[in-house]
Parts: sequence; C-alpha cells; structure tokens
Amino acid sequence: MFIGSVLSFDVEGKTSFEIPLNHVSQCNAGKNEVTVEFHRNDKAPVNLMEMRFHIPTAESAEIDPVEAFQEQVMRQASVISASGDAIAIFREIHCLTPHGRYDNKVFQSFFQLHGKTYDFKIPTSSVLRLFLLPHKDNRQMFFVISLDPPTKQVQTRYHFLVTLFQMDEETNIELPFTEEELKEKYEDKLTKELAGPVYEVLGKIMKVIINRKLTGSGTFIGHSGTPAIGCSFKAAAGYLYPRRMIFHL
Repeated sequence: MFIGSVLSFDVEGKTSFEIPLNHVSQCNAGKNEVTVEFHRNDKAPVNLMEMRFHIPTAESAEIDPVEAFQEQVMRQASVISASGDAIAIFREIHCLTPHGRYDNKVFQSFFQLHGKTYDFKIPTSSVLRLFLLPHKDNRQMFFVISLDPPTKQVQTRYHFLVTLFQMDEETNIELPFTEEELKEKYEDKLTKELAGPVYEVLGKIMKVIINRKLTGSGTFIGHSGTPAIGCSFKAAAGYLYPRRMIFHL
C-alpha cells in the first residue's frame, strides 16, 4: 500500500513494516519481479542495499502490475538525477563488463553509462579504485573501475567496470569550466582543453573528478615483453599485472 512517500506492508490489517521511498535510489522491473535499491549510509555499520518483491501478473490484466508498482515507487524515490550539463561525454565506449557499447557521461557527483538496453548511474562515492592497464597485444588499453557497492543489471552485480580502448584512438574535449573554476575546484589538475588518446583523457578526468588514485602497471615485464601474464579462472580467461616480482634463490 502506497501512503504518500511511504510504502507500507500490512498483514491482516496491521502494519508489518514500512519503507520511506526517499531512501530508494533505484527501482528496476523484471518479469514478475521488482528490485528496490537503497542509498548507502556510510555512518551505519550494516546497510540494507536492496529488496526484491515478487508480483503475480495475469495476461488478462489491462495494466501491468509490475510496471505500475515500479512507477509508484519512482514517483517518490530519491534517484540520482543530472543537474546541469555533463562535464565530459565519451561516445560509444566499448565495455567488456557489462558487455556492450555505452556513452559515458561524467557529472560532478556521478557518472552515467547509457546504452541501447541498459542505463547505469553510478555515484562517485562508490568508486574504490581506478586502473589503467595495457593489453597484452600492446595495441589496446583497459580502463577498470572498482566499485563498492557494485552496480547491478537485473540480477547480475558488477564489482568492476571494464572498458577497452585502442591506443591510437584519440579525442579532443573542452571542459565547461573557466580557468578560475579549474583552479579553485581542481587545483589546476585539469586544463580547459584536453587532447590525446581516449583512455588517457578519460582516466585523467575520472581521476580528478572522483578524486581517486589511478593505478597503472608496475615495473614487471614478462617473457612476452609486456606487464601482463595470461591466466584463467574456471572458464574465464584474463590477465594478471604484478607490480613487481622478487625471487629468492
């Protein structure tokens, strides 16, 4: 039962529990299921991050009860919304995880991955680390974002966002700031115009806006002449990037 900005669950006419909808950050609908996600409280030792509700549907129903429930929640939810123009936009970014092509729009307090099917709005506060790592072929570069809490796509959680760039792919971006704003907000760590390889420009902007360290490969070089070592976990293949290796003989 929706009562103003509160979702109330009643059993035999008595309130069992209530959910203040201003604590809701997102609501996603699936087949016969709705997932309600909540804002993280950094001051609390334990957080309730999501709840899932099964909603029976009938083919004869004129209105889809799943969509109706989602719409009611989203009317009162405190979702992340864009205020003003994006600081930077990178079009058709090749994402390995989640798979697909996405536009990456960087805002002050979050960044958005906008694709044909899915749309992710990720708070900058959920970013733990940033990585810029060369592919083993020396022609491509991985840009990896570590997240906590992870972002979600239906029932799949992504603790890492992995994007792949061609090293010779370049871009030129003009930031929507004056020289005074760049100096005051970002201590001259960014310039009004940025040009170079896409991965380099994206990495610099994300590093400064999110205020997280950007980690690259270490001094280790393997027998293939690259800092990457091929590895596998069950059926998944990937790469290891040792910072350095010390052998005691």
